[in-house]
Amino acid sequence: VLLLGCMQPSGAVSSYDQGFSSYKAGDYKQAARFFGQAVQESPGKQLYHYFLANSLVHLREHARASQEYKLAYLLDPATNTGEFARQALLAYNKKNAAAVDDDQTTVSSG
Repeated sequence: VLLLGCMQPSGAVSSYDQGFSSYKAGDYKQAARFFGQAVQESPGKQLYHYFLANSLVHLREHARASQEYKLAYLLDPATNTGEFARQALLAYNKKNAAAVDDDQTTVSSG
């Protein structure tokens, strides 16, 4: 069965490709928009979630980035992308733990 709705016209550039081009050019807002669109089109694509997360980090949208890294990891922890997503999540957890420790120090010393 041929699903025409899933095919792109000849020469059409995918949302992922547009996102990757924007990402490489340093236009992270546009990259996040395109990667977000790619995720909506293909929610099971680990790489789409991963690059969306990377774009969101550059935009300082850390809560959303963390969610996307978690999704990327959960889709397939055994891949290189899954490992990179895991490392990003560990970094976020350390950062958040340090922020909590700083808050507690500030509160207890005040």
